[in-house]
Amino acid sequence: MSDADVHPPKRDPLTIRDLIVALGWHFFCGDNGPEDEFAAYWHLRFELLSRAFGLPAQWHMDRRRTPSIVKFAAADARRQGFFSQILEYSPLPGEMAIWRRHKPPIKAAEAVVYERLIDYAEELLLTFWPQLRGKTVSFGQLLEMGLPEDEPAFDPYS
Repeated sequence: MSDADVHPPKRDPLTIRDLIVALGWHFFCGDNGPEDEFAAYWHLRFELLSRAFGLPAQWHMDRRRTPSIVKFAAADARRQGFFSQILEYSPLPGEMAIWRRHKPPIKAAEAVVYERLIDYAEELLLTFWPQLRGKTVSFGQLLEMGLPEDEPAFDPYS
């Protein structure tokens, strides 16, 4: 896995699409514990983006306001694609020629699927959280926000 696969591009401004990517990684990483720095990074990025966009704590768990399919679309878009799963591979004789022919169109198709999934999740979020429309935040603003303070657990029955 390359560094570009692990870290999101540093671009400004950050938008709802960045929030969706962070949601996908947040969902994927689950409860890996504080010793997992990769998971901690994505959980923190998700929390900071959520706060920066003015969303309430645990907004993604609120079934009255957030369709559950949003997190699944975000998690599926998060995947890096077929070829990024292969760290080390010993091809059979003649196999690499076939690999080279098929890799570019497969990667192009994966990029289209990624964009459509993010488009879908974005439209869903804007439908149910219209106050997100047009909002942006800079990476510097996220850094200035610091670590999120402890917030009460979300109660879906309240």
